[in-house]
Amino acid sequence: IERTAAAANDALFSVLPDKFYGHQGHNDSVLEMPDGFLSLASSKRCQHQACVVQGTPVYGIQFHPELRLADLKARLAHYGYLNSPERHELIKDNLHETPETEPMIQAFLQQFVGRVATGRS
Repeated sequence: IERTAAAANDALFSVLPDKFYGHQGHNDSVLEMPDGFLSLASSKRCQHQACVVQGTPVYGIQFHPELRLADLKARLAHYGYLNSPERHELIKDNLHETPETEPMIQAFLQQFVGRVATGRS
């Protein structure tokens, strides 16, 4: 996944490297960014991996920054993606840990959860 230029000034996405791994497994995607939204990340698979409603703390994220590799493997097994040997080989060769996204979760907690807990806005 690659950050867009706009991500450099965003509270969550500025902590990510320009290119990073992120777990994804969606079939739906945003094809056209609505007015008032700003694209923050993209990939070959999905043009708009993440967006924010400008001037708000409202985000849409297609990838899963919270998902650990072990959890992803469990999900793949649960949904039957590992049932065929061919698919299993293809998937296992493309699975990675995603430590690059952990700072994003910390930034989210610092920026938004603390504000909710303390009543700050």
